[in-house]
Order: sequence, then C-alpha cells, then structure tokens
Amino acid sequence: MSEKRLFLKNTAFNAAFNIFSQIINLLILPLFIKNLGTGLYGIWVLSTLIIGYMGLMNFGFGAGIQKYLSRAYNLKEETKFNEYISTGVFIYLIVGVLIFLITIFYSDKVIHFFHIDPQNQEAAKSLLLISGAYSIVFWPITMLDSIFPAILNYKISSLLRGLQITGSSIGLLILVYLNLNIVQIAAYDKIIRFFLWLPTIYYIFKIIPFFKLKISLIRINVIREIYKFSFAVFYMQLLGYLSYQLDNILIGRYMKMQDITNYTVSTKTNQILERGLSLITTIIMPTMFKADATKNYDLIEKMVNKGTKYYAILATPLAFVGIIFINSFIKLWVGNTFLPYAIWGVIYLSGYIFDPAMGIVSTTIFSLGHHKVITIIRSLSTLINVILSIYLIKYFGIGGPILGTVITGSFLNIPTYPYFCKLLNVNWRKSFIAMYKVVLLNIPSFSILFLIFNYIFEINSWLNLFAGVSVSLLIFYIPLIFVFIEQEEKKDVNNLISKIFGRNIYLFNIR
Repeated sequence: MSEKRLFLKNTAFNAAFNIFSQIINLLILPLFIKNLGTGLYGIWVLSTLIIGYMGLMNFGFGAGIQKYLSRAYNLKEETKFNEYISTGVFIYLIVGVLIFLITIFYSDKVIHFFHIDPQNQEAAKSLLLISGAYSIVFWPITMLDSIFPAILNYKISSLLRGLQITGSSIGLLILVYLNLNIVQIAAYDKIIRFFLWLPTIYYIFKIIPFFKLKISLIRINVIREIYKFSFAVFYMQLLGYLSYQLDNILIGRYMKMQDITNYTVSTKTNQILERGLSLITTIIMPTMFKADATKNYDLIEKMVNKGTKYYAILATPLAFVGIIFINSFIKLWVGNTFLPYAIWGVIYLSGYIFDPAMGIVSTTIFSLGHHKVITIIRSLSTLINVILSIYLIKYFGIGGPILGTVITGSFLNIPTYPYFCKLLNVNWRKSFIAMYKVVLLNIPSFSILFLIFNYIFEINSWLNLFAGVSVSLLIFYIPLIFVFIEQEEKKDVNNLISKIFGRNIYLFNIR
C-alpha cells in the first residue's frame, strides 16, 4: 500500500468513533452539573489535569520508544522490538508507582494549593488518590497502546480506542445519571476503563506473533539509545502542558472551582475541534518516523505542501462555524447562565483563523530530529504565554489564559514558519499562501452566515442547530473543494470518504 493511501486509511479509521464519543461527552457535563454542581465538576477536571502533569515523569520515553519500535518493526528486528517494548513497560510501571506515592504523601499540599471549598476538599483528595492508584495500571497499558501507532496499524488502534472511549463515556454517563457521589463515580470509572482495555492484549498477540514481554528483555542500553529524542519529547510535552493545559491550573489557583466549569463550557467548541483535528495530527509523527527510517524525502515534502493545505481546508471552516453557532450551542447545551462566557470561546477559535495549519510543519521537523530549534522557539512561546496568562487573569478572569494562548500561538508561529520550511528544504511561500487563501475565501461566507444565524434566524432547538451547521458547512466547503483541490487530490478525497463510510462513495466523478 502506498504511503498516501496508508495515511488516508489511518486517518479514516482514526476518525471512526470520534463523533459518537463526542456526543456522549456532551451529555455528561450538563448532567454532572445538575447532579453534582459546578464546583465538583471543576474538581473532577482539575484532578485529571494534576495526574496528567505527574505523568510527565515518563520524561518522553513513550514517544522515544514508539519511534524505535517503528524502526525495529519496519526493519524486521524482532528481538530489538521486544527489548524496546519490555523496557518501555518497565519504565512506565515505575512512573505509575511514583505517581501513586506522590498522591499518598503530597495530596494534602496539592489540595491546599488550589481555591477549593472546605466541604469539597476531602472529595478532591479521594479523587487524587484513586487516580494515583490507577496510574500503576494506566501507564504500562499506555505503553502497550503505543504499539499500534508505531506500526501504523490505525485500524485496530482506532477500533480498540473507540471501544474504550465510547464504552467509558457511556459508563460515566450512567454513573452520573445514577446520582452516585463523585468518589464512587471515579472508582467505578477506572474499573470500567481497565476492563474495556483488556481486548488490546488479544490483538497485540494476533497481529504481532513474535511479541514478547519479559523482565529478561529489559535493557539499560535501550534507555541510552533513545534518551536524547525522549528528553526532547519530554521538554515539548512540558511546554505543551504549560501552553494549553495550564489554563485550568491557573484558574483553580487564582479563581474558584466553578470558574473551571465556566472555562470548560466556553471552550467546548474549541475542544471538539481540537479532538477532531488531532485525529490527523497524531498520525503525522509516526508517519514521519517511517519516512525518516526509509529516507522517503518525497513524503516529507508532500506533508508540508499538501498537508498544510488539507489541514487549513478542513480546520478553518469548522472554526468559522464554531464562532457562528457558539451562542446557540451553549444556550441549548447548558442554558443561558453560561452565555456571558461564549465570547472567550470565540476568541479561542479565532486562533485557527490567524494560524490555520502551521503546526503541521513544526510537528514534522520535530519528528525528523530538529529538536533544538523547536524547543528554543516553543520555550519562548510558553514563557510569554504563562506571563501573559498570569497577568491577564487579574483583569479578564477565565479569558486571561485564553488571550495568552491565542496571542502567543498566533504571533510567534507566523514569523517562524519560513524558517521551519527552510530546515526541511521546502519552499514556504507555496503552502503559506495556500493557507491564507483558504481563510480569505471563507470570510464572505462567514460574514453572511453570522448575520443570518445570530440576528435574523433564531436557533431554538437541536434540530435547527444541526440544520444550520450542516448548511453552513456545505456553503464553506463546496467552494474550497472546487477551487483548491487538484485532480489527484480529488481522488484522495474520494478514497478518504469511502474509507470513513466503509463503501465506495464518490464525491467527485473521478475513478
């Protein structure tokens, strides 16, 4: 199978369960708020983030081992493959144990760092302890989950992940609906997640007959081999958390738990968009790992030129639609109480308009080993973001961190883009101009649709919202597809749509 078809196939399979799980997650939050309140929901979000930060103690070895798993698999080095995965599971087991010990000894200090009401502090501590205990299981199985992306088998990976996400989302919805307390919900949620993961073991042995997981295969030299790339990934993960996950931490520190819920509601449309687009971006790194191992420079160039254009064509209309309908969405979803916070969601979504697809190039060059330049630029961006967010939160509340993220992301990515392309020996003007042509072509449609759906036609039901979104997407995408998609790319679109729906569907009359 060609690299292009494999990428399209993996993208399609990676999207399989996303829409359904997103719908389930939308149902959870209003029910959570109704049964447990905005304060406890804020604690739920915060406890998840704290454990996520503790997970940075893996020091990037997960991504490092995934890269070398990819190389070993493609070069048919079976013993090396098993040494990498055995060592990785061992490292992640240690990480899980350390996280659990930290939650035991430091949970009180963590709780008192945030602005949590006294009556909710005991529940917050219990959530941390439950998540900490689950880390002993969670981190090793996360390492095993990385096998399928490493070998670019997103069909099985997506099916298993879809089962886990959909099943756990439904389980969480039922637990909240039964009006259990938050500690019971957390405990049962972790048990459900573990049992939903178990089929992964069966498929690993089925797809990789030579797979072995043994203590005797743990190798110190594996750590020596991958530590440079791993520490670069760790540093980038840390910067990523500080850039995009720090918002809730700052809100929890300087504001109230209820404000974390307000932030979650206002940025939900952005989160949905990010979740959908990540189905593409998560495939880029393992695809580039293979391109690097096989010296496929043509694929690297195509990733920049065509990847950025595809991404902009996909992302910018979704961002514009999010801005048009965010007020209607929040009103129907959680009620008018949260409408004053919608403006921050609009500002967050505008980041996709100022910076349509530049993250594709930075991910590509990082995957190919250009770590130093990326870490320097991301460090500067993160430092500015954190300083701005802390300063602006005093004046704009939950909008402070959002402004910090959008300002630094947009205004630092644009001037660095030509330099990134130069590192890849690719002409930056072609892809840069293509991205902003997509944005400009969308602006007239956006202006008209915004006026219609916010000042003329009232959205008062989910059916009206669905119809409005569907019509708007057609109005955005039809001109983009026929103006920007080339003949060969139209075949790619047909292939992608056919993969998504599991049968031959031709948007364009090309075979």
